[in-house]
Amino acid sequence: MTTPIANVTMTTDELVAYYVDLLIMQYESLPNARATIDAYVRQAIGDQIIQAVEDGFDFSMVIGLQPDTAQGVQLTAVASYRGAARTTYGIDLNRQFFEMPFYGESGADTMPGFALYGESPITWFFLNYIDSNRPIYSLNDDELCRLTQLRAQVQSQLLSIGNVDTILFDFFADNVAVFEDGNLHITYIDLISDTDTLFGIAAQTQSLPRPAGVRLDILRSETFTEFFGFQKYNQSINPTFVGFGVYGTPKTGSFVRYP
Repeated sequence: MTTPIANVTMTTDELVAYYVDLLIMQYESLPNARATIDAYVRQAIGDQIIQAVEDGFDFSMVIGLQPDTAQGVQLTAVASYRGAARTTYGIDLNRQFFEMPFYGESGADTMPGFALYGESPITWFFLNYIDSNRPIYSLNDDELCRLTQLRAQVQSQLLSIGNVDTILFDFFADNVAVFEDGNLHITYIDLISDTDTLFGIAAQTQSLPRPAGVRLDILRSETFTEFFGFQKYNQSINPTFVGFGVYGTPKTGSFVRYP
């Protein structure tokens, strides 16, 4: 670690020696006095060492595991500097949960609900509060490394739309896009064809770029464009959306649904 003093960059040892040498003359030659100042100064700047490691962990090199990248427990420790953890928590979306449809709701007969006596196997679960904070996934080294790199980029840059686009392309290539839906509102769309696990992990751990005070929504879709939407009167047309078509013309848009 180096620290600037009077526009001079000093190493940790040089910085300690600098303060030790400030002892007044009658104490300057006493070894216990020098050792005492040494101990005090090292303790005072100890937190700067951690900060220096955190600030330096910006992964300006190639994204992904490299031959000299920390692995295993070492990677777990390094990732913690950026707030990334190997285990993610939340609701396991691979489970089916008990549902109670509304009267007359379409598809109610396919929803997992009350079972008949003796029916087997029962493959669905009741959702309870503890499910919202269960460990649901353990990241491998590649996933944890890239998640940490993503958080490093998000935490160290001004999150303009241009910078966000660059971050998204670096980590997700053409599989993810961001749209400004209005004032203080952005939407991330992840293509259904995206087989990489990183976007889901980033969304689950709140690691996606999000400017302060901006509402963020996440969608999975087959396409980035041509969603059915209404335009506001007297405002420029948003090319992302399509509206009602003319009778006899082919339908070009699609409705966004929860699935």
